[in-house]
Amino acid sequence: MMKETLKETDAGVDISCQRVNNLRFADDIDLIAESPKQLQKLTVKINNSPKHFGLKINVNKTKTTAIGRKHTELPIDLVNEELE
Repeated sequence: MMKETLKETDAGVDISCQRVNNLRFADDIDLIAESPKQLQKLTVKINNSPKHFGLKINVNKTKTTAIGRKHTELPIDLVNEELE
């Protein structure tokens, strides 16, 4: 389910000629994007995808991190709350 959801977007980074937009570990997903706009798009897709299974993103446990000089702040919103 998650694989199909994230496959249908152009967001992410190119690594070895492949588009990568997430890393999945057990019950965690790390979203990867080149811009805050792409990251917001991925976050919304992930939040909307599992709802029919009764799953939701925990806003209090979700964090954003910027790497590089371009983006020092990531104003990503989820359910009308800005993520830390």
